Amino acid sequence: AKNINHSPATLQSAGYLRLGIECEVAARLGQDLPASGAPYNRDQVAEAVDAIMPAFEVIDGGRGSEIEDRQARLLASIATNISNAGIVLGSPVADWRKVDLAASSGSMTINGELVGEGHGSDVMGHPLEPLVWLANMLAKRGKSLTAGTVVITGSIVTPKFLSPGDVATVALEGIGEASLKVS
Repeated sequence: AKNINHSPATLQSAGYLRLGIECEVAARLGQDLPASGAPYNRDQVAEAVDAIMPAFEVIDGGRGSEIEDRQARLLASIATNISNAGIVLGSPVADWRKVDLAASSGSMTINGELVGEGHGSDVMGHPLEPLVWLANMLAKRGKSLTAGTVVITGSIVTPKFLSPGDVATVALEGIGEASLKVS
């Protein structure tokens, strides 16, 4: 909970080794996805989602820097999710089903300059596919996702790194924006 921020947010650069961000779609569950209901498909997962939000995944690109071998550092980062340092969420959108999430474009600006663009389909073909995968993988381990859980579903824009004074915005077509500044 201490790493969940709401837009507009201010992040303290001193709290990170190398502060970075990614443009993501966040999904908040309004219903449980119990292990007993698996395997899930996208339609079933979509029924459980009560809101979609634009989001930043906050990353700390300096974590794991003590691992000298670049390939080993990358694999350790993926396996342990050591670069995740939180999220910044935009306003929840309850009527998100009106939006074609796969076709929807996403963009990121830093200090007013466009630094990346993508589409919802850039994340496993549809932004809800990672949530389907997560629900099914947890179910194989006897675990469930519960109502109220927020899941970020993968980056639409490649990671960008920030400096003190930077202001960043992510925008998702049909969903809205989230913003943050670095002090």
